[in-house]
Formats: sequence, C-alpha cells, structure tokens
Amino acid sequence: MPPFSFQVAREFISAPRLEPYLQEVGYENEELALELYHWSTELEGAFHATLSFVEITLRNAIDRELKRWNSEVSSSEWTRHGVTRSQVREIAGKAIKLARDYAQKELDRKSENQNITPHHNQIIAQLTFGNLTFFFKDPGKTASKERENIRDEIWEKSLKNAFPDLNRAAGSRICEIEDGRQKLGRSLEHLRRLRNRVAHHDNLLKVKIRDEINVINSVLSKMHPDLPGFAMYKSQLRRLRREDPRRYI
Repeated sequence: MPPFSFQVAREFISAPRLEPYLQEVGYENEELALELYHWSTELEGAFHATLSFVEITLRNAIDRELKRWNSEVSSSEWTRHGVTRSQVREIAGKAIKLARDYAQKELDRKSENQNITPHHNQIIAQLTFGNLTFFFKDPGKTASKERENIRDEIWEKSLKNAFPDLNRAAGSRICEIEDGRQKLGRSLEHLRRLRNRVAHHDNLLKVKIRDEINVINSVLSKMHPDLPGFAMYKSQLRRLRREDPRRYI
C-alpha cells in the first residue's frame, strides 16, 4: 500500500495527472491507481536508462563509420567546420552546427579561457537521438526524393557498415537488403518517439513493454550481437513487465 493518501497525491501530483491511472484501474481503486502511478514512473526510469544505452551505442557506431568515410577526402573529424562531406552536411548540417554551438557554450561555462574551441568528441556528445535518426529518416514526415537519394548514398558508402547484423543469415542482413536503411529508420523513429514520451514524463500505460524490448534489441543486435545482452543485463524492463499492478484486476 502506498505510504500516503490519495488526497495528498491528488493535491501535490494533481488530479489531471492521476486521472489516467484511475481510468485504468477504476475510480474505486485509489490505492491501486497510486501503485500504478509509482510503477509507471519506475518504468519511465527503466526506459530512460535503456534508451540512453541505445543512443550512446548508435552515436558511436555512426561516428566510427563517418570518420572512415570523411577521412577519404579530409579530416576524420567530420563535425569540424569546413571539412564535413557535402552529403552529411545536407542531411545533418543544422544539427551539427547546433551541436558545435552547445559544445562551445559548455566549454565557455566550464573554462575561464574563452579561446578554446570544442573538439570532435565534445561536439558528437551534443548530437541527440533525434539528430542521429536524420541519417536514416526525416522524423515524422516524408522526405523529398533528393534527400532520400542523399541518405541512400551515405548508407551505401558508409553507414551500412555500422550495422553488420551478424545474427541474420548472409543475404538477409539489414546492410544487404534493398530497403535496409528505410527499415532501420522506421525502428529508430519509433524509439525516438518513445524516448520523447519518456523525456516529457508522459504516462506509459499503453506501451507494450515486450514489443519495445524487441525493437530495442533488434536495433542493438544489428550493430553487434552482444549489445542486447549488455543492455538487458541490468535493465529493469522485464521485471517491471512482470510486476504491472494491473495484473490484479
């Protein structure tokens, strides 16, 4: 039983925020609604931790391959001003510029020397999950044919190498099939939307935890077969799925 009354919760959490939980378990089940609220906030934290791991591994996989590709014509530090390949600049130029600006502000905040400029790793760290999905899909909309053609070129010449998909048989791997980039983009866009819901503290009552775990592990396994195990080793998602308070109704 929650260690405080529903009246206190309604006053300090707010009735509108608690309303979906009451709807889910019935208005006569106030204690269960509070249990569900606590469970949902714990689920939010578990998704945040796991999706952060996806973001970190995705960022590093993309960075590794773009470094290789960019080094064929210039510096491997593809976020540096003036050396980014035109294709990458076309797809993610605005995001890279914002990342540079944020990295500079962070440096200025921490250092008394205002003449220091951020290095590549500091800029990369400022790229968000949404920024990373730009390489595969325009978020929430249909891209022009020109942008899709540029994405195809980046995929074929660079980024498909970040997703060897070794759990699948040769010939059916994401890096080999015709619409591999698009399929991966849809999965990443799905996870981006989930991440935004988590970040905005939306309730996750309608989220199918098992399905989300499957999408997460599918994306991770395409980078390396060991990554799903790494992500799930300390993740609380499976435990929380078993402990859903709604199993009592």
